[in-house]
Amino acid sequence: MNFFSVAKKITAAASIIIGVCFGFLLSATTHEHHVQYWLLGFIIGFPIVWILYLAVWFIVKGISRTPFPEQARFMVNGLKKLFNTTFTEYQESMLIDMAGTTLLIAAALGIAGAVFVIITGILFILGRLSW
Repeated sequence: MNFFSVAKKITAAASIIIGVCFGFLLSATTHEHHVQYWLLGFIIGFPIVWILYLAVWFIVKGISRTPFPEQARFMVNGLKKLFNTTFTEYQESMLIDMAGTTLLIAAALGIAGAVFVIITGILFILGRLSW
């Protein structure tokens, strides 16, 4: 079995457990709307482990698998121009990897934020309709 297939299974289980823990934590600290707050806590806690997994995955895979490669190169070239410096090939590839991973994490957080707003809005509307 491949290391990443085992890591995916562990990550899936850990993300569900952490999501449930966040859901229970948020639900237990409120006096009403326990289901909505549990779901909110789950949505907040679930992607944390996946974001860490993706960050490690993209760093391990190297330059050929960097997410957002053109944007990451643009950022590194801008950094070189800004500080008027040069990097070794290894430094530049690592900076491109880190910039791509940072962009991926920012995109994932943006998507998670959008999902959070959408689901919260739907739950708010359903709560108002059922009240």
